[in-house]
Amino acid sequence: MKVGTDGVLLGAWAHGGERILDIGTGTGLIALMMAQRFPDSSITAIELDEKASRQAAENVLNSPFSGRVRVLHRSFQHFLSSFDVKSMALFDAVVCNPPYFVDALKCPDEERLNARHAVALTFPTLLRGVKMLLANQGAFSVILPYDACREFESEASMHGLYLAEMCKIKTVLKKAPKRVLMRFSHHFGPVCSTEQCLSELGCERSEWYRKLTREFYL
Repeated sequence: MKVGTDGVLLGAWAHGGERILDIGTGTGLIALMMAQRFPDSSITAIELDEKASRQAAENVLNSPFSGRVRVLHRSFQHFLSSFDVKSMALFDAVVCNPPYFVDALKCPDEERLNARHAVALTFPTLLRGVKMLLANQGAFSVILPYDACREFESEASMHGLYLAEMCKIKTVLKKAPKRVLMRFSHHFGPVCSTEQCLSELGCERSEWYRKLTREFYL
């Protein structure tokens, strides 16, 4: 579960702020991208898997952003239980590339199972926690398979988080969307909806994708 297109898209697209939380950071990709995009930010990156969290900590240490990114090896549930909303500052931005294959055949590898299925972190648990941790004017950004977006949006609204922006992602123009980037807030309002493509006219990357990720791809 290293560098993948989903993580790159979210890290390049998500809203930021002074205090950012990356839930399920894996090896630290999104946390480091957010640190690069928002130079005045401090990032807390939490990860359940021990080996992944060690890799994330090493990656942060070897980056220019080591003073602003803190990696914690713990579950989201543990992080929530130790967070005092009365005395601790809330987060201006929360980002998450969540476990999403809810109904798919489960993988026998426990590490990949936790990373790719809603087992260790279900959507309701994630959304309840984000609702508690997100500042009043904060933004919660996620990337999901397109066929999971309606379920996730419905669950989010039940927890008081409302869709503000969505970007449907196609791999090529002639195919249906495969992924969706979604931004939620505490406040109900109009939704900005767009559709983009990763590749067009036989090019490796579309103009939109090149512009979005130009600060990250060499």
